[in-house]
Amino acid sequence: MPVQPWPRRACSSVFGQTDYRQYASKDDLVRAYLDYRHEKWMAWFRNSLNEASDAGASALGALVTTLGNWFSQPDFRGCAFLNAAAELGSSDPEILATVRRHKQEMACVLENLFTGGAGMREACCPWSSMAPSSMRRWVTASMP
Repeated sequence: MPVQPWPRRACSSVFGQTDYRQYASKDDLVRAYLDYRHEKWMAWFRNSLNEASDAGASALGALVTTLGNWFSQPDFRGCAFLNAAAELGSSDPEILATVRRHKQEMACVLENLFTGGAGMREACCPWSSMAPSSMRRWVTASMP
């Protein structure tokens, strides 16, 4: 099941004055969106990996199926976290920190998937630096 996008109006170029009153800046809006997106996307990611694994796919097969489903969505525009880092990361270190935490949690889920760890079905390394060091190095190296 694809991730449901944040309300289309919030992401469009037609953004009302009342919406801006809820956020002090565009960066604040982006941080709020990333927090929302993280929860929704990680739940979908884990569920999709679990479903593919439960259907008999290998770890690699589950990942390929999950990413294939994500990439084939009509509204696919790449990773919201990397897009935010590319656009705003140099001006807002908090956005980069949020992106790194998201990628660390993804790395932890993938580590558990490929090593048969127990954390794939529940929250895994939530917003921490507990991902295995090899995965942390890879995640950090991929960040701008």
